[in-house]
Order: sequence, then structure tokens, then C-alpha cells
Amino acid sequence: MAIKKMLKKISLGLLSFFLSSLVLDQVSLGQTRKSENRLSSLEKENRDFKKCRDQSLKKLKQKKISIKFFKKNLATCREKFPGAGLYIICKKNALKTYKTKPKLLKKEISSCKKLLNVISFSSQNPLPFVFVGKNLYFAGIGFNKPLNEKDIGGPNFNCKGAKTAMKDYRKAEYHVFGNDPRVFGKFKNLNNKELLEKLDAKAGRNLANGIFIKKLGKLYGNMKTNKANLYFPSGSCLYSGDFGNHFTGLSAYYLVDKMEKKFIPYFAIAFYHPNFKGLKKRSIISGLLEILQGTLKGSKGSYKVRPMKTGVQLIAMHEIKTFDQDGEPKNLCQKPIKNQMIAIVKSRNEDNKRVEFILVANIKNLCTYGENLFKSF
Repeated sequence: MAIKKMLKKISLGLLSFFLSSLVLDQVSLGQTRKSENRLSSLEKENRDFKKCRDQSLKKLKQKKISIKFFKKNLATCREKFPGAGLYIICKKNALKTYKTKPKLLKKEISSCKKLLNVISFSSQNPLPFVFVGKNLYFAGIGFNKPLNEKDIGGPNFNCKGAKTAMKDYRKAEYHVFGNDPRVFGKFKNLNNKELLEKLDAKAGRNLANGIFIKKLGKLYGNMKTNKANLYFPSGSCLYSGDFGNHFTGLSAYYLVDKMEKKFIPYFAIAFYHPNFKGLKKRSIISGLLEILQGTLKGSKGSYKVRPMKTGVQLIAMHEIKTFDQDGEPKNLCQKPIKNQMIAIVKSRNEDNKRVEFILVANIKNLCTYGENLFKSF
């Protein structure tokens, strides 16, 4: 589905990004009433993380779960409350390393607290998105690993949309990055007639409103002219806390795996307030480039700003040559998969130097999900 159509269906959806180096220099708790509220929120996140961890630890001690399962549960706690999880690891390492050096220990723990601030979402920061280690964090939640229903979301997130999509695929949302079904291994060598038979779709039918393909998703376009795109079911978690002066909404989208009962991070989208003038488009793009480059961790290559269409810029490692009729990326799961993550930056119509929204997508998750879905089709 085209982005412009998708936007009409997203009531308040927003992703925000931050440059950790910028924020680390700006963090200061306890100076204003807002910062005191912020401290209270961080303390709550710490308590929630410890509760999540201790529940699994208790089951481990009671021999109700294995050490392997405990580690999985702990990883889920860290995904749900990433700031608190990393803070506790950071503090533990500091105590171990600087046990006999109190001045260095105090300085290191102070850095740990700043890390907690960076990862935890604050509406006062215009770019609240961060990359740490091998993981991406978005608005205070991890956006990396598949999650169970009880674990999806986080502080101030309402995941009704995602949970509804899990219960009924017809109520799911089908957005953004479509693929011709033949990019997936099982259907790779099928001709049009064979593909239509497999999908039980009618030749030449113009699928403007889309048709459901059982167990796969929703098909838009025209099969006869090879312009059809298949979109997988997804659902949203909407941020329901304070947006501050920068944003009008924030939303994280998850692919829904009904067989495994898992929610898989797909993309997040952020809308800036029309009156927000804090960061120009150039600064936001620079921040995204730095963050995405960080995800490579020693791998060769680099992210670049690449052409897409008027008023919209695409950030990707490799050039994208295939676009749908709306000018949006298509067949990103074509083998070999070259772009594991991409970002889209949309300028404001009235001012090309300012940003209307940002979208960041985990293409690796999308393609892995698609392959698994086709294997069971």
C-alpha cells in the first residue's frame, strides 16, 4: 500500500531518533519540574525491569524453567525495558572494574545513568532513537527481537492494533514495502498462470482495494501485467504519553506471526509537529546516516541518501532500482537481499528544509518473515 494511503490510516504514528553523542552532552536531571518527572519515570522503568527479571529468576530457582529459557526471558525484559536493562549491566561492570577506585567508579556510574537517559524516551529530545551495541532502540523500547503478546509494547505504548491483527488478519494493516510473490524461494520459477493458480487469484483483475491471500497477506495491483504486490499482515503499537513540542504522534509496527504467536519488529514512523523548527532536514538525515551506519558494526559498505521521488529521500546501503506505481521501493526481498534496513525522510510540502515524517524499516525481519510464511503456504 502506498505511503500516502497508509498515512490516512495512521491516527498518530511517530518515530523519533536521537544522536547519542548529542544527547549524552545535554542530559541533566533534577534541574526543572519536568526533569524531576523524568527521573520518576526512569525509576519506574528500573522497577519494572527488575520485576520482569526477578519473576523469571524465581521460576529458575524453583526449577520451573531451564537456564536456556531464563536467558530468553531476560532478553525479553531487556527488549521491553532497554534503558533499565543496559543501566544495570553497565553498573555491574563498573562495580567489577573500579571496585578499588571510588573516583573512577563514581564517574562510570554517572555515565551509566546518562546511558539510561539516552535510551529511555524523552519528549524533550527531538531525535529520541539510539543504537547501542548491536541493537536499535526506539522511543524507549527495543526494536529488534520477536516478542510474545504479553511482552509487546512498553512504557506508554498501547498495542491494541497489533493484538487485534494477531486475532484476525482481516483487521490487520498491510503497508509500505510490497514484493512480487516470486521473490520468495518457493514461488521463484512460477509463470503467471501457475502463480495465479497457487494464489487462487483471477487473471487481469485490478486489485485496487486488494484481495486477501489465505495464510500470506493481501495482494494489490494487477497479476496479468506483473504489477501486483503482496503485503504481509502487521499491527501497530501507538505511543500514548507526552509528545512534547516536537511530535504529533509515534507508532511502531509489528509483523504478526500467527503460527508462532510472535510480533516481529517491522517499521516505525514518526511525525513532527508542523511548528517544530528545532532540527532541519539536513541534521535529521545526518543523524539517521550515523545511526544506521552503526548497525553495520564492522561490516563493509555504508549508508547513503539515494533518489526516490519529489519531496522524499531514501537512506539505504545499496541502490534500489525497482519501484511500484506510486514510486515506492518494491521487491526488497529479492535475492540477494542487499538492504537490511532502510529509512525514508518526507519533507514538508510548505518547506522543503523541514521534515514531515521519518520512517525506518527492518527489511531483514520483513524478508525472513516472508520466507517462513511461504514455506508453510
